[in-house]
Amino acid sequence: MGTAGPRLAQPDTHLTPRRMRVLAVGMLPPPVGGQAVMFEKAVQSLAHHADVDTIDMQAQKNIGQSGALTFDKLLFFIGILSRRMLPLLMQPAYDVLYYCPAGPNRAALLKDIAVLALIRRRAARVIFHFHATGSGAYIQTQSPLIRRLARRFLFRPDVAIRCADVTPNDAAAYEACEDRIIMNGIADPFPPYRGRTRPASDPPKITFIGALVEDKGIFDLIDIAQHLAQQNCRFELHIAGEGVASEVARFDRMARERGVAGYIHRHGVLTGTRKYDLLFETTAFVFPSFFRAETQPLAVIEAHAMGVPAVGYDWRGVGTIIGDGTTGHVVPLRDTRRFADAVKSLLEGDAARRMGDRARLRYERCFTLERFTADLHAVILGGVAADRAEKL
Repeated sequence: MGTAGPRLAQPDTHLTPRRMRVLAVGMLPPPVGGQAVMFEKAVQSLAHHADVDTIDMQAQKNIGQSGALTFDKLLFFIGILSRRMLPLLMQPAYDVLYYCPAGPNRAALLKDIAVLALIRRRAARVIFHFHATGSGAYIQTQSPLIRRLARRFLFRPDVAIRCADVTPNDAAAYEACEDRIIMNGIADPFPPYRGRTRPASDPPKITFIGALVEDKGIFDLIDIAQHLAQQNCRFELHIAGEGVASEVARFDRMARERGVAGYIHRHGVLTGTRKYDLLFETTAFVFPSFFRAETQPLAVIEAHAMGVPAVGYDWRGVGTIIGDGTTGHVVPLRDTRRFADAVKSLLEGDAARRMGDRARLRYERCFTLERFTADLHAVILGGVAADRAEKL
């Protein structure tokens, strides 16, 4: 009788961990706003390690429409609820709900309440990522009914991720069980420019990239340009971005009335190589934002990644990017004269070059995409793995 050959080891399916299931809800580009870009990067990186179902809540076609309630947005939201969210009630629960709450706006707050009332219980672990700051404090200004609904459906997530340790603290306002800081990060745009000599722009270029809305500081930019012109400062102010037609028209009109229209060049939306070409030729980046939901703006990170110093207001997380006196200047909120003086100091001598070199180093230390994704995985996927281990 023959001897049986060696038995092949069979995989033990009980020891093979299944891939985690993540439901990610947030806004994807276009339009290209900071929150949408970071949500997209998060989803892409998580998909390498987990099964990710994504619900895109992007309803606006122009970044300047942020916070405005329109009939088209309402129809879009009703469609998302019926087509994407109601079917989740019949599916197995997820390991993680990764959700990006909106900023301080009533329509957005009601949207968050409606969505989370429907899907929050469909996940074992709830993680909020606050790319927009201020909704926690805003809730307390609402009617008793809205406050009660918010407390029931929005409060006490398992983890609150904040981009920066800023005030107001949404993690505390939402009574999160855990508060984690994960700074934003972007893919390095500089390698194609390495070894190239930065052009000596004449006159020097000052650049703003962002939404063309009032609280991003576009009308403050006119004051700043006027202060610089009155000091006989040579410069060009380059502006990239979009906004609603009424505010853009108001900006152009004010620039003409103040006598600074000749200094200003508007480019519309710039992305990819066109945006980074402009930054490579830029002497100083300007960001006079006092945006109600500002946290840690990607536009400033992009400027630093390209070795460009920046000037910004002391507002929310702007100072967590700009090192005051080292990679640029942080000036008091709405002080356009001090802002103009700070910009002027960068246009003189070699201050811009020295601070630009430090800005690039700060990007490499703090704001790379690799660091962002590693930190995100540790919180989202590592937290789930730890929960599973405790249950074994």
